[in-house]
Parts: sequence; C-alpha cells; structure tokens
Amino acid sequence: MDLSVIIPVKKNDETIVACLKAVCASTLTNFEVVIILDGWESLDYFQAWEKDVRVRIIPFPKSGPAVCRNYGVKISNGTWISFVDSDVLIEGNTLAVALHSLSENGEDGLIGSYDNTPSAPSFVSKFRNILHHHHHQRNHHKAGVFWGAFSIIRKKAFEDVGGFDENFDLPSIEDVELGIRLANRGYVIRIDADIQVKHLKNWTFYNWMRTDIFLRAKPWAVLMYRHGNQAGNHLNTDSLEKTSALFTLLTLGLLLCGFTWTWLWALVPVTILIFILTQLSFYRLASRKFSFLPSVLVLHHIYFIFALTGFFLGVFSFKKDI
Repeated sequence: MDLSVIIPVKKNDETIVACLKAVCASTLTNFEVVIILDGWESLDYFQAWEKDVRVRIIPFPKSGPAVCRNYGVKISNGTWISFVDSDVLIEGNTLAVALHSLSENGEDGLIGSYDNTPSAPSFVSKFRNILHHHHHQRNHHKAGVFWGAFSIIRKKAFEDVGGFDENFDLPSIEDVELGIRLANRGYVIRIDADIQVKHLKNWTFYNWMRTDIFLRAKPWAVLMYRHGNQAGNHLNTDSLEKTSALFTLLTLGLLLCGFTWTWLWALVPVTILIFILTQLSFYRLASRKFSFLPSVLVLHHIYFIFALTGFFLGVFSFKKDI
C-alpha cells in the first residue's frame, strides 16, 4: 500500500464528517484511512463508512493528538504517512499531487498550506487563518519544518526519529518539535505552499489567546533555548517576525508611557509605519481579503503581544527548571 492517512479526532468533533468525505473523495486509489477517536464514546458519526474497506475507525482512550497519531502510524500499512487534521478539507487531487511531487524530488516529506478562503465567518477566524496561510506562502520551499494539519512523510523517517513527542498531551507544537528532530537526522521535509487545504476551525478570541500564549509561544520559547536557530528561525519566528515583535513592543511601550509623557504618543505612528513595512507582503494580501485594514492592524499587534507574552512565560519556566 502506498499511503496511510492518519486522522486523530478529539471527542465529538463534528468537522470530521466533512474531513472524511473529502479524503474519501480523493482521486488516489491505493490508500487507507486510519481514524483514531480520541476519547469518543459513540461511533454513530461513522456508520456511513462502515462498508468502506479503506477506512478503519479505531476507538482510543483520551490521550491527545501526539499519542493518537503515533498509534495510527503503528497500525498503518502505507509506505508513506499523511497526517490530516479533522478540521481540514483536502481537494480531490491533493494526495495524488503530493505523492507525485515527492516521487519527483526524492525528498522525505512535505507539508502543505492553508488556503486564503477559510470557512469560519468570524473576523478573528478569518484573520488567524489568513495569517497562517501567509506564513506558509512566504516560506514556500523552506526545509526543516513539519505540520500536523496536512503533511506527508516517509513512514521509515517518522519511525526512525521516534514519532511525535507524547509529552505534548494537547494540540501544541508537537509538529514543530518533530520537524527539528527530523532535520537533525538529515531528513528533508519542505513546505509546498502550492498544495493548499481549507481550515474549518472557528477561532474565538479566548481560544486564540489560550492557544497562542500557552500552547504555542510558551513551549516554542523552550524549544528555542534547547535547539537555538533551528527553532528560532522557523516560519513565524524568523528575523522578520522578531523585528515585527520588537516594534509591537515599542508601540505598546509608547502608548503606556504616553500617559505620563504625552509627547511620546507622537512617535506611535512611526513605529506602526515601520511595523507595516516589515509586514508589507501580509498587508498586500490583507487588503484583498479585508474591507477594514485598521482592524487587521489591531489584531496583528495583539497576535504579537500574545506571542511575546508566551515567549516570556516560556523563558521564565525554562530558567526556573534549570
């Protein structure tokens, strides 16, 4: 068998219905789908696929996506493994195009990109998903990365590095950490930003804040201490993003200090302008996707505030442990 598609599904995640329909509509013929149900009590959602010989539905104790993905790989039959998140829709030719690309370039894997037309209607969802799309597009062909939402990897390479770190019991940066270990072993995984998938996640302000501070930036800071440049020059932590974070911090400092020294507020437009210039490619995209760019600018600054907050929490926790 050429390919095993592994999909971990958190309890009662209804998006799996659309995700599984999209996967099963693939033009690829020789593949299997392994659904790992993370803590589910009922299998009613999956009755429609009981007769599909390609699909295996595996009930599993609540364990988190890292454990579920590792178990899915363990029981899989494919030479290649594709990880697909349950809130992602692939196109009919996505799997075939990805495998063809890998056979042409001889690399060990690839990751795709979110598209720029997310399904969730809220402003926060649209902003967060399009920003993620932008990061992938800007880093087209970058190596040394991994991504759990949509990726394909040689099963041998995955097993050689020990799979996902199961200490990540919540969706976090287990994919980033895996990418670093793969690169350290000499395996080449690249971003193919032309292979795009649709994200169904509906972001609220609260789950955005919680995810970016505690499940991404904080553990990422620990990775940066342990792995240096490999974790610190990684998509949304490269030098351009660090510069933007610096000017976010300057802008926030000027706004706060301006309550004491009001003349400092005159400098705020300068730091905001420099911030926009460092992120000019994103704002070109945003101008086509959003009708009111000032709101995007506010959310973009909030994004960096969350990242900085998580970073400082991660630095503190790391130093506390050593």
